[in-house]
Amino acid sequence: MVSEYHVTNMDIRYKEVFFTVNEKSKYKIPSKMYPVSSKKNLVLFHSENTVPLTRDDVIKAIDNIDLPIGRCYSNSERIRLIGEQIGVSLEFYSGWVFKIGDMPKHHAWIVYQHQEGISIIDSLKENLFREAANRYPVDYTQADWRKQATQSVKKVSKELPFNHQQIIIGQALVGMLYVGSPDTIDNARKLYNDTIDVFPNHPSYLGEGDNTQGRSKLQEEFARNGII
Repeated sequence: MVSEYHVTNMDIRYKEVFFTVNEKSKYKIPSKMYPVSSKKNLVLFHSENTVPLTRDDVIKAIDNIDLPIGRCYSNSERIRLIGEQIGVSLEFYSGWVFKIGDMPKHHAWIVYQHQEGISIIDSLKENLFREAANRYPVDYTQADWRKQATQSVKKVSKELPFNHQQIIIGQALVGMLYVGSPDTIDNARKLYNDTIDVFPNHPSYLGEGDNTQGRSKLQEEFARNGII
């Protein structure tokens, strides 16, 4: 079973994103329900304003660290610190990420500004998930769809074992939109936790299997099967 909540309309304005859910409920980023660390420094990242990252030292360094699924805050901080070690300025961002019609989730990622443009480094293993979905489609009408998805991802992860093959490095994927601002890991966590305290039934986490306190049911299924 997949989520019954979907973004059905989006209106992007200067430093604001308005979106409608199920043709009915309307929300805005930034807002009390969808806050960011700095409205003044809010930036939107997508496939058209980001570019591939070709620095081998950055890619190699990322391949040598663990990036567990469902740990975007600590993963992004780990990547930022790796940048410090190799002399590359990698900036921690937090905010909200949209994926092809899905409800936005609070998220953290890295922004790297260089001569060729702006690249992102997102520990979300979306390349791995998309490749698994393409090779081994899942029947979401079946009760065991999470098991199917886990088996698919596990197969493909053996063929694509490196972080740079699994996560998003460089250009944002088509269909994804990042809405956020520069932040720190501690403030990002606090901002999210404070938001959930005020809105315990937050609309972005009402889907079956969502979890405001940690990994989703699917991410937990991955972890139980050795997919980190």
